[in-house]
Amino acid sequence: EGNIIDINIHDYLARVLFKLNSGRVFSKQEIEEILKLSYRASYYGNMFKRETALENYRKAKNIIEEGNRLQSEFLEVLVKDFSDSDKELLRKYMDKMCNNIRSYYGN
Repeated sequence: EGNIIDINIHDYLARVLFKLNSGRVFSKQEIEEILKLSYRASYYGNMFKRETALENYRKAKNIIEEGNRLQSEFLEVLVKDFSDSDKELLRKYMDKMCNNIRSYYGN
């Protein structure tokens, strides 16, 4: 009864629990209850991690947006008097430099 993964999990848990509890043998029903509890703990633990990550993002969102805005402003200062063709040449040469760096480091 049950698929091979379920059977293997039950067997594994039975061996582990047997070793941990000085030889006490657990029934299949007890093992299933332990599996359910561990699944719930894992599920709620993962939900907590996701919610924490979202909360951190919400807190950092304004800081990230402000940083992006400042970077854009700084870029505008750097290329203030550049023509469109100058900007395109700069982009081309920056790409070449990045490729040279990647090549140097073997990426």
